[in-house]
Amino acid sequence: MLIPNGRDLANSGDKAANELVACVPIRVNMDGLDGFTALFLATTVLTMWGMLTRNPNVPAWVHRHDKVMHFLAFAVLAGLARGAWPTQSLLLLWTCVTGLGLVAEVMQNLTSHRQFSWGDGLANALGAAVMLLALHQWAGQG
Repeated sequence: MLIPNGRDLANSGDKAANELVACVPIRVNMDGLDGFTALFLATTVLTMWGMLTRNPNVPAWVHRHDKVMHFLAFAVLAGLARGAWPTQSLLLLWTCVTGLGLVAEVMQNLTSHRQFSWGDGLANALGAAVMLLALHQWAGQG
């Protein structure tokens, strides 16, 4: 059962559920959070984790196609951002998603196992731009 916040579970009358809610130290209010926004936030966290951590279990083909992976990841982020904030301008969404990618690239320099790459930043920006323009055309707004 997917429950957006502890209140729904706590008010269910289920003793085990009430004990579970009482044990969880963090409460996140998900009221008003739509699906695209939640997916955007989750995908952002996963993308940042992937860009900033070392994972020896990543297949070799991912490393060989690093720029393609950056392009695809930021295309997905841009598409989710458009779904989460459909009334915002394409330029603002592109700037925010691209800025997020640049922040992640700068943060990589703070790790011992990653480094800043203008090529990755360019792939991020192009992926976001292509997705936003494709969605704009597909929606018939072009």
